Amino acid sequence: DWFKTFADIIGDLGGKSVGTQFAIFTYKDFDDPARREELIKIAIDCWAEVAEHAAGAGLDYVFWEPMSIGREFGETIAECMKLQNRLTAANMAIPMWMMADIDHGDVTSANPDDYDPYAWARAVPKVSPIIHIKQSLMDKGGHRPFTAAFNAKGRIQPEPLLKAFAEGGAVDNEICLELSFKEREPN
Repeated sequence: DWFKTFADIIGDLGGKSVGTQFAIFTYKDFDDPARREELIKIAIDCWAEVAEHAAGAGLDYVFWEPMSIGREFGETIAECMKLQNRLTAANMAIPMWMMADIDHGDVTSANPDDYDPYAWARAVPKVSPIIHIKQSLMDKGGHRPFTAAFNAKGRIQPEPLLKAFAEGGAVDNEICLELSFKEREPN
């Protein structure tokens, strides 16, 4: 019900979408393939219910945000696209698209593309109308701002990022800064 109320509020404000992470499973549930599949089906059914309500509220789509570990879903480009294909095939009242964060990849993956923000920028634009960006350092220590100091050593640079988005088929994607504020002991 909370998401339905949130969809109503977003619709009243003139917004187009609502969402969050697809689901978060316990290790026990995630590690049991049968239980994992059962819960994925339940989550898809729940999101379909939210999508139906959101359509009535005038929204265009619902979204899910890929995360960096398997039990939170979308940890690698392949797993991300696999879930997105499944959500698309669910034929909800309005589509459920990805809201990718190009810096959320699994740093333990054997595939270096899975923690390369430019590989994500090439892979997701056609299925991710909203894309989060933040300055990224190899230490993955947190959300970095686009300031001169962090830009000097940061991985995200304007020209290569725009090129990667274009190579991925970006047309009218909303690029959002993912801001993080340190309310205690800011540096």
